[in-house]
Amino acid sequence: MANILVVEDDEEMCSLMLTILSQAGHEVHSVGDGVEALRQVNKEHYDLLITDIFMPEMDGFTLLRAIRDLPVQVLAISAGFQNVTSVMSLCMAGALGAVTMSKPIRGEQLLQKVEEMLHSPLPLALRRKEAWGV
Repeated sequence: MANILVVEDDEEMCSLMLTILSQAGHEVHSVGDGVEALRQVNKEHYDLLITDIFMPEMDGFTLLRAIRDLPVQVLAISAGFQNVTSVMSLCMAGALGAVTMSKPIRGEQLLQKVEEMLHSPLPLALRRKEAWGV
C-alpha cells in the first residue's frame, strides 16, 4: 500500500483520517502544521500528502508552493462550501495542483479519493507541475 502523510491541526480529524487510512492497509504518519510537513517530506518519501488548508505556522497554500517540485501527490481539504472563504480556498488549492475535498469527510469518500489518486494513469504529481506551467 501507500506511504501517506496527513497534515492536520485538528486532532479529532487527524485521528479519524489516520484510523481510516491505516485500517485500509496504508502506512500513515501525521503532523500538525506545514512546517513539520515540510521537514517530513524532505526526510522521507511519501506517495500521498493529505493537508488541511488553514493551519498555524504554515498554511496549506504555502506548503503546496514549497513542495511543488517534489514527486508527491497532494489532497487538500478544507471546510468546503460553508462560506465564500472555504470555496475560494479549495479553488486556490486546485489551481496550485492539489486534488481537493471538502470537510466533513466520510471514511468511504476519503478512501475512494485516495485510491483514485494512487491509481491515476497520469500521476497527479505531474499534473501539479503542469498547473505551475513547469
